[in-house]
Parts: sequence; C-alpha cells; structure tokens
Amino acid sequence: TPPPAGPGRARPARRMSGLDWLAAKGALSPAQYRAGERYGLAWRRANAESSIGSSLDLAPGGGGVETPLSMVMARAEARAAAAARLASYRRTLGDQVALLAACDSVCGREMTPREATGGDREAGRLEAVLVVALDLLGA
Repeated sequence: TPPPAGPGRARPARRMSGLDWLAAKGALSPAQYRAGERYGLAWRRANAESSIGSSLDLAPGGGGVETPLSMVMARAEARAAAAARLASYRRTLGDQVALLAACDSVCGREMTPREATGGDREAGRLEAVLVVALDLLGA
C-alpha cells in the first residue's frame, strides 16, 4: 500500500475510467452508470481474447501447466453468453452507429470522452450521445 499523503507528499494518481469520470462529474444518474457498467462488462468479456500459455508458466517438479478442458469450455461459454448479452444491448440501441461507438469507447474501452475524441467540442457531443444511449439501455 502506498504511504499516506501528508505535507510534501503527493498521493498517487489513479486513472478513472470514462464512466467513473462522468459519474464523479455528476453527468450520469445511478441508473445510467449501472447500464454503462453492464454494457462495458459484456463488451470486455465478449472481446476478450483467450490467453496463450507461457513457456515460463511451469509447475513445480518440471511439468508444464495444462488447462483442463472444462476450464477452457467454461471460458468459451462465458464469452458466448457475454456476446449474446452485448448483441441484445446493441439491438436495444437500434444498432445506431453513434450510440454504439459512444458505448464501446466509454463503457467498453473505458476511455474518457476526451480520450475517445481528442477535443473538447467532440467530447461534449460524445458525452451527450452516451447519456442518450445509457438512458435507452437503462429503460
């Protein structure tokens, strides 16, 4: 744990996700925040790539660690379920490109509106589009 902040000591900065940043700013209602969390979780799980075992991941005694088939199947089923949930959320948004792009960047990739767009004017537009999308997802 980092040392406590005190005189002359700066607290370490913690990067906030775009959704957390908007909620801290007061731009999202609790229902919108929860809808964004659900969308983001489904997006990240559906887009997760399966991990490739490392040659350095060795078990004591010299044998390599093998992933049991049941674990691989469980991960694949969880990913498929997340993809189905994400597809349902996307249908709820009417497959509108602007709504999907806003949710993918801020909720899924966890970018702030400014990180996603690069400018203040476009960030404001993205934030407005995201709020509409989260209202639709929350309904």
